[in-house]
Amino acid sequence: MLLAPSILGLRACRESRGPGSTCGSTRDGVCVRAGAGSKPAFMSRDAHVARLSSDRVGFPAGADRLAASTPLDDLKEVEQAGPGACAFCKYPCKSHLNTSSSGAGEPCGISAFLEDWQADAEKKPAGFDRFYHSKHASGFETAVVSFGGRQGSFWKSENQDSFFVVPIHDANDDAATNPQYALGVFDGHGQHGGVASRVASQAFAKKIESFVKLDGGRLLSERRLNERLIEILFEHTADVVDRCPADFEKSGTTAVVCVVSSDLVTGGWLGDSRAVVGMRDERAPHLTTVIPLTEDHKPDPIRNPEEAQRVVDDGGRIDRLTIDQQGRPVGPYRVFLQDRWVPGLAVSRAFGDYIVRDSGVISKPDINSLPLGGNMGGDGKRVVILGTDGLWDWISNEDAMRVAWSMPSACEAANALAEAAIKNWALYSQGKVCDDVTVAVVFV
Repeated sequence: MLLAPSILGLRACRESRGPGSTCGSTRDGVCVRAGAGSKPAFMSRDAHVARLSSDRVGFPAGADRLAASTPLDDLKEVEQAGPGACAFCKYPCKSHLNTSSSGAGEPCGISAFLEDWQADAEKKPAGFDRFYHSKHASGFETAVVSFGGRQGSFWKSENQDSFFVVPIHDANDDAATNPQYALGVFDGHGQHGGVASRVASQAFAKKIESFVKLDGGRLLSERRLNERLIEILFEHTADVVDRCPADFEKSGTTAVVCVVSSDLVTGGWLGDSRAVVGMRDERAPHLTTVIPLTEDHKPDPIRNPEEAQRVVDDGGRIDRLTIDQQGRPVGPYRVFLQDRWVPGLAVSRAFGDYIVRDSGVISKPDINSLPLGGNMGGDGKRVVILGTDGLWDWISNEDAMRVAWSMPSACEAANALAEAAIKNWALYSQGKVCDDVTVAVVFV
């Protein structure tokens, strides 16, 4: 059972019989059998609370496990022992009021916001929340969740995030000992950002499928060749986006795309959609390594001076939009035209955004590969996390990996991460704003 979909009203696939299944007929986050109009699987609040009480799905029982899966800054000081596990938060929270001796307590502030959002679930557009899940006989598991956001106390008109997953091995061939998956997440921005992200996602998926058919069911397994493949895929997608009749003058999409096998992950990216790799040694599970596969493309002269200089050299202007009470500029650095305060783009690479194509915003990706060390077995676990900035705005690489490692499945890990991000949005915006949140988790 998935936790976050039951909170936020995920539209379930009728063919797959629920989000925990292994339906393989998903394209761009929508089941191609049931389509975007699949019957909603809304759960009443009473049923949801009852199921949480019996299952405790999302965060495993036990104070230590709860602490490991609660990366929110404002929740780091929650009491690890004592009464009051909120029906929505599922962990003790200092903002509970009137805690009774039975430990029931009153809902915390975050819970109140989420309860309001749940009451609004039937107003979500069709296909607003999407998912993918598959598990190979070898233990290779892939899960993706994508939840649309809120703006001004209402659901947004569309979820501008998109994703794709392409199993490169034969989906019915459980004898394959080294399966491969290609997957990507995309975060659209601007008026037509949803179109841009869907066009890009579908272009990648179709091109990869054509390579798989041509190569007899496998992609390349050598680092240099894989990186060249990613480069070709980005060039092809940029061409597809350019030929799309939609107006991408001030709209576009970020992207992060990875090819993952048991011994290698190769990724390419544009903008601030991010991929992170984590590894634990089977002989010493307490020794962990968290490695960012990508580095956000931000026009920030302090944190990313080389990228910022490239934008300036290519004709762009970098500035910030707001000032504080002392007159000092604050907020993210953005890309503008030399003579106008437009478009104010907070990333320096993306598909689309033609207005700044000659002002430093490009669609040429950076590409990186990391060896995964073969079959670790035992207590060893290798995890790859991809996410849009709706996740990374609140959750650090290390916290994200700690959550994933604390979960028994990629499916639960993806939902726990999305839930953590959504709660942070609810907390800091007082229930008014939540960005689209898309999280992909691969257990290798």
